[in-house]
Amino acid sequence: MKRVFLLLSLLLFSSCQMPGWLSSWQQKQLEKRYGKTVENSTLREWQKQAEGFENIINKQAAAGSRAGAYYRQLGVAFAEMESFELCTENLEKAIHYGLTDAETFYYKGLCEANLAKRHNWQYDYATKAEASFLKALSNDPTHAKSKYYLGLVYFHGFGSNNPYRVLNEELTATQMDYREKAIALLEQYRSENDRDANGYFALAQMYAVTGDKTKAMTTTSDLTNMLIKQYPQNYTDMPEYKQAIENLKQLTP
Repeated sequence: MKRVFLLLSLLLFSSCQMPGWLSSWQQKQLEKRYGKTVENSTLREWQKQAEGFENIINKQAAAGSRAGAYYRQLGVAFAEMESFELCTENLEKAIHYGLTDAETFYYKGLCEANLAKRHNWQYDYATKAEASFLKALSNDPTHAKSKYYLGLVYFHGFGSNNPYRVLNEELTATQMDYREKAIALLEQYRSENDRDANGYFALAQMYAVTGDKTKAMTTTSDLTNMLIKQYPQNYTDMPEYKQAIENLKQLTP
């Protein structure tokens, strides 16, 4: 009952004139916090100033968000035009302005991977692509395209000898590790995206390059079976089916 009475009393004080003892108590609390007497007019001024700066910050945040969206659109457009340096520059700006979703990092990694390929898989380009794809997967572990292209970067960028900077024909242990990572990623990608012919082709190629022709043939046969099942009326006319048959012929001893 006392609690109810106290609450009702405080409500009455908030709507009516505040009694002297409560006003004095509040003033003492302010003095403890700020070390001096703070007038109500000062408090209102502080609140006004804080709200003004908050409005400025909100406007800046909204402008930054819009700028980031435009930079991302520019980055994707340059990616489609195969202007990969401009793609990465614009996507970096988009990320700077807060667009840190998986798809933005995926496109950035895609452009960096293409730059790496153009420059004979130079290490700096390849590591940037790897970092972007890993960031995309950190934001969204189910982002399938990032798994696919990260696997390609691992296999061709880190898991193969570059004739311009590696004289030894033998692969190092580290390079072999990257090939194993690549194959694991492509196996996962294919199991989760079993209608994408690209996953079958990429995985079969990795098996073939590493000397496992049996798995390469099995993967390619799985591709033909998938195409027959999905397109029973016209699978023989599909370029993917024709290429798979040709690959099987080359793999056959």
